[in-house]
Amino acid sequence: MKRFIHIIVLLCAALIQSCVNTSQNKAEGEAQNTDSLTVQTNKFKKKQDWIHVLDSILKQKNSATYSSNGLTYRSLTFKKSNRFIFDRYDDTYHYSDTERGDKYITANITVSSETKDPLLHGFGLYYMDADSALNLIDMFKYRFFRWEDYGSYLGNYSDNKNDFAYSESIKFAIGVSISDTLLNKKLLVLTREKPFYSRTEARFNTPPVSYVSSTSLLNKITADYEWIENGYIKIAEIK
Repeated sequence: MKRFIHIIVLLCAALIQSCVNTSQNKAEGEAQNTDSLTVQTNKFKKKQDWIHVLDSILKQKNSATYSSNGLTYRSLTFKKSNRFIFDRYDDTYHYSDTERGDKYITANITVSSETKDPLLHGFGLYYMDADSALNLIDMFKYRFFRWEDYGSYLGNYSDNKNDFAYSESIKFAIGVSISDTLLNKKLLVLTREKPFYSRTEARFNTPPVSYVSSTSLLNKITADYEWIENGYIKIAEIK
């Protein structure tokens, strides 16, 4: 009889432990489901926040003038072309033609500076993908629009018209290459409030003076905080 009661007690204990384990597993599963739901909800909220900001960005009209950090950029009107022309002098100019299946996006801009050796803003060409992310295609290259003559282009002597130490305003040609396959995408020219292109001189380069970047724009923008915290500005939408 005692042995029978002992067996019954063991069976009851096992049954109780099984119920406890089932309850714990259920609770853990519910917690995991709750955590997963929280993650999905946060992702959805972040996506909605970005869509809201992006919608506002896309509604902004193109501006041919942009001013920031003591700099003013004029004639920010962009066009598609097979050729990027720069470094003019006398009746001569230099150019770069696109490869097959590509186009150039170019603009001839005038930059005015309050200081004698400013950093210039970087301009990037982005396309919007199906997930509403903005993807960097490439940065626009800075080239001088014109030199006084062939000698100044070679660096035999300085061209004061291409030096902010002597001229308040300088004209540049800017351009970037893009694949034809992206031309049907929504294309945006973006910059950042903080400039990062600096003037450099290399005596044996032709021309010896150029503007190069110390950094770049983000390769991909997918969230409102990425746009806001990095101080992004929409300059133009390419049609």
